Amino acid sequence: MPNTRELIEDITDPGHFEKLATACLREMFPECNLAIQTGVNAEGKTIRSPVDGIVSVKIDGKRELIAIHHTTSKKEDLRSKWLYGLDGDSDTSGGGAEGDVPKTAKIFKPEKQQSPDLKMTLYLTTNKEPDEKLVREVGKITESLSFEIVIVAASSLAHFLDSTARGQWLRKQFLGVEQELLSNELLRDLCARNLDANRPISSSDSWISRSLDDEVEQNSRRKLTLLVGESGTGKSIACFRQLEKNLSRGGYSLVIAQDVLEAASTLDHAIFSTLSALHRHLSPQGPNASAFASATEPFLLLIEDVNESARPAHIIRKLTSNFGDDRGDSHHDSNSTVKILCPVWPAILSGMDLELQKVISPHTSVARRFDSDEGMRAVKRRSEIGGTDKNLSNTSCSEIADALGNDPLLIALHDLNSQATPERVLRDFIEHELQRSALDSVSPASDFRIAINELAEGMMSFRNLRPRWREIESWDLISGKSRELLAIVGRRGFLFRLIGHSAEQRIEFRHDRVRESLLVECCLALDKDDRLSDRIVYDPFFAEVVGSVILEKESSDFLDVVMAETPLAVVSALRSLRGREHSLRSMLVGRVKAWLDSENTHSKANESVLTAARAMLGESIGPEISTLADSAGGSSWSILVVKFINGSFEGGLDLFQYLDPGMASGWMRKRLLDGAEDHFSEYTKGLENLLAETHLPREVRVCALRFAGVIGNPALLSAINECWESDPDQLSNLKSYMWAAARCFDPENCELIEYLCDAWSALPDSEEEGAKTQTKAHVSYGELNFAFQNFPISKALGYFIEKANEKPELESCIRQLLNGVDTPEAVFFVIESIAKRIEELEGTDLRNPILDHYPEVWRRADEGGNPMSESTRIFLRKIWKDEEKNKFVRIEAFKFWAASHRLGDLQLLSEVEPDSEISDKVFWERLLRGDAEAIPFLIEKLKSGDNFMWWQCAKYVSSPELTAFFSAAITKRADELKREQKSHWLDKFYADILMSLEISVAEKLLIAHWEGLQRESHYVLAALYVATPPLVTVAHERISKDTNPGEIVAHLWLRFGIKTKNRPGLTRRCQAEALLPVWEFLKNQSKNFLMESFYQNGWHDLAEKFPASDSLGDLWKAFDGLAEEDPRFFRNERIDEVYITVPSREQFIDSLFSWAESRKDLQSLQLLSEILAVKGLRSDLAKLQRFRDFEIKDVDAIVDNTVFSVQRATLA
Repeated sequence: MPNTRELIEDITDPGHFEKLATACLREMFPECNLAIQTGVNAEGKTIRSPVDGIVSVKIDGKRELIAIHHTTSKKEDLRSKWLYGLDGDSDTSGGGAEGDVPKTAKIFKPEKQQSPDLKMTLYLTTNKEPDEKLVREVGKITESLSFEIVIVAASSLAHFLDSTARGQWLRKQFLGVEQELLSNELLRDLCARNLDANRPISSSDSWISRSLDDEVEQNSRRKLTLLVGESGTGKSIACFRQLEKNLSRGGYSLVIAQDVLEAASTLDHAIFSTLSALHRHLSPQGPNASAFASATEPFLLLIEDVNESARPAHIIRKLTSNFGDDRGDSHHDSNSTVKILCPVWPAILSGMDLELQKVISPHTSVARRFDSDEGMRAVKRRSEIGGTDKNLSNTSCSEIADALGNDPLLIALHDLNSQATPERVLRDFIEHELQRSALDSVSPASDFRIAINELAEGMMSFRNLRPRWREIESWDLISGKSRELLAIVGRRGFLFRLIGHSAEQRIEFRHDRVRESLLVECCLALDKDDRLSDRIVYDPFFAEVVGSVILEKESSDFLDVVMAETPLAVVSALRSLRGREHSLRSMLVGRVKAWLDSENTHSKANESVLTAARAMLGESIGPEISTLADSAGGSSWSILVVKFINGSFEGGLDLFQYLDPGMASGWMRKRLLDGAEDHFSEYTKGLENLLAETHLPREVRVCALRFAGVIGNPALLSAINECWESDPDQLSNLKSYMWAAARCFDPENCELIEYLCDAWSALPDSEEEGAKTQTKAHVSYGELNFAFQNFPISKALGYFIEKANEKPELESCIRQLLNGVDTPEAVFFVIESIAKRIEELEGTDLRNPILDHYPEVWRRADEGGNPMSESTRIFLRKIWKDEEKNKFVRIEAFKFWAASHRLGDLQLLSEVEPDSEISDKVFWERLLRGDAEAIPFLIEKLKSGDNFMWWQCAKYVSSPELTAFFSAAITKRADELKREQKSHWLDKFYADILMSLEISVAEKLLIAHWEGLQRESHYVLAALYVATPPLVTVAHERISKDTNPGEIVAHLWLRFGIKTKNRPGLTRRCQAEALLPVWEFLKNQSKNFLMESFYQNGWHDLAEKFPASDSLGDLWKAFDGLAEEDPRFFRNERIDEVYITVPSREQFIDSLFSWAESRKDLQSLQLLSEILAVKGLRSDLAKLQRFRDFEIKDVDAIVDNTVFSVQRATLA
């Protein structure tokens, strides 16, 4: 195939070349970006014009006039085309037509006469390569003219088209050569294709708007949202709709399959794998896709379907660890450029230990089933689009929705012409779809049933629940005729569809519940024919399917067979009942109880199966479950909560021994409130009796008070008061009493809370030197404030506010205590209290910086998925828009309002008059939200020189005018540095802006002013970050010549945005390559962080070129270190850090086995077992069996336990 230069030279259509050349100039030379194309009409045909393009721009505050001429003339005609008609020129090969240079000179001459300082440039583009003689001649002519001439020949155009992402995009459009480097345009195209390919099977015509959509939209502003809900609650559809919205608003959206994420070592790898599946020419050498995102155009990812993962808990932990933390600057997390939505089943979270639950909980949001109105509207919508033969009234729709439990999936699948019976919906849907498929074929529906059963049997027998079509063709279980019928079902796309590239198409079922129903029906059919294989029944992966088969067969003999080999399937059957009656219920409970009471069940060999059983019990309902949970033992979150929600008072006490209400947000809070509501009376009675005891141990007392606060029954106040009076350590437990009293508050019975506030008021204001004395502030900060944010205390609010007015010594403490409580009453008290204090300090030199941090509680809540309610925001908006209100109150109201973001905010902000008392703060928020219309105000503010802090806003917005103003500012700063090398805060802000600019613009500014800028390390590091060849050269030269090069690069990792919040870090290989010559000057911390970034980006080959700074470069040494670590303390995170240093899973596992076999000790086997549990495949188990021959303590038990873990998690 011809190369790019040859393709350019072969262009014969002048109009086509002019469009290509103009597009290239606009990208290669920023000053040409706004060029007006005068030589081509709308149809792309060339027209007569003195010039082919022209533009007048301001650069560095000075006007520049640019003219452009294009030509496809032959190489031998170029001289005449450009120069004919100049004084003394005699070349007539151009046919006598005046050349481009003299034509342009006539245009430029009067302009120069009017503006002597005007800079003028002529760009000459050609699809040929001029000879060196002509190039030299043009250069000499330039010396005699008043303008510059720049020749852009075929080779220059080809280099741009081949070497840059934007150039490759243009190359594809104009020359048809596939793009390899990712560009903005290609990324948007791939995002759109990805969404089309992953659109939910259900018809979008049947979707209704629901409150969940609003919750997902708000949650999509934070970095990670785990959307927790039962299967079929509409989580994925709500997330998908948000992805569509984000893409339509200019952001980037992708659906990433869980297996892609699981196989990838980093999120960027997963994004690349997803994109390259759509565009096979995509090269990993280009920029990371996430680098294209910005605060105003974020990258929104949907991880689908993590519940289908072999190890969902591991993925969630990994997501939370890597993307849910709040490292670095705590401000403006909503400006984080990559956001993740991840639908999760409650059962996944229930299986995690309590400590991990505490970490995950702030990232969770609850997806419930339809409420009654949504259920009615969903049925109505289906009836309106042809889901029934008759018109349904709202009452009829409500009756159907109620009968189906307002389950979104069942409503979507239910045949509206039949009776609404939840147990039959899935089966009826499958049957009706097979009947409909038969209408497209000469084969009867019974043949389609045979085909679908053969498919299900093949999926279980060959252990592949997402088979590719070519794999199905190789399964001898499926006949040729059945494959033809399955193809018909796949084309219809209602039961399942075929997705992916034609060479790799795989089956995707409409829903996991549909697939499981098919597997269960297949097992029942196989069992009826006496063909149900033990290989299926005894496989731990299919425990849920076999559990459903137990319930369908209602056979005690089959139950006993399964119990003997796969007890987890029996536990699953019990969980599936969800408290319902069943002929086998008592037998199921008895078998599970006997198994849990067995000593063997609690042996080391059965640790994993017992953990899985505890997780299932955590999702079970019934009067027997608490007893079973006791037998299961352990202190996992699932066991503690299952006792609480199933009515175990002792279980509740155990739970609150580990759980402070301040930690119970999101999904955890919902489960606590549900359990409290279901067992309100019995828990109240139990707490009344316990709290009345006079000699309670302190730990039990605190647990009981936490418990009482969650119940929130005023009837408990007397018992809490008795507990207070008998407590010998009242002040140490004051927070716990305050929590319980506030939640159980009764305005007619304030005696207890009065005692508590008096005790609070009597506490000292500060700690005595050398003593750990509880102070007033200790009560209001931390867990009590968090608990009040998590649980409503509406009844007690008025009391606390009144008490703040009565007791001035408590005002600041109560202000802190109520900050973050989401009611207009609480928020107004806080802002009024702050405003009063700030007004008192007005005109003095005093300032209280703590007061500035109060809105941050709301900002963090907004970012964490718990945004300020709309009613509170409306209340605050009325205050800050009211010019009659006190100025200080207005300002605080605005700051609190602005801490939460909503669509439509910019419209409200733009309505504020520029001369308003709050206008500065309004414009600041507009800029942080990326409002380009606020740029003129920013420029004026920067011109005034009032506050250089406004430069912080410049990195959130962009425009040619702002770039020009910044160019003038950086010129001035470079001149200052040339005169005096003195650092200033501006240098950090300016460097940040340079690193956020287009690469070509940043390069031009840094090179132009390098003489001065090189004197300040921020700019040297910015040059390394931009990493174009000229900048890398000058930066290396500057660092190598410095007497202390280590000082220049001391904070390189931080300036590069590595491990720094809201910064992209390294996104291009050239940035890493630029660091090799300065590597010796870096400190070990920087080396470690950078090396980790190399691995995260998948640059393993590049990392090998850098001298290793620690054990990351020595895999066996890293394994030695891991083996010595306590597995209870974040060893999983360290394992992941080591894992990403290896190019592939296979290499990592092979090295791990070799290392473990070389040591042959307990620690190495335990580490091997732990890693296989999260990264192992069934194909790894044969190697594991070899360890049985080694003399290691408990080797057989550890191997057996590991085998179960791997088989439970994966089929491969």
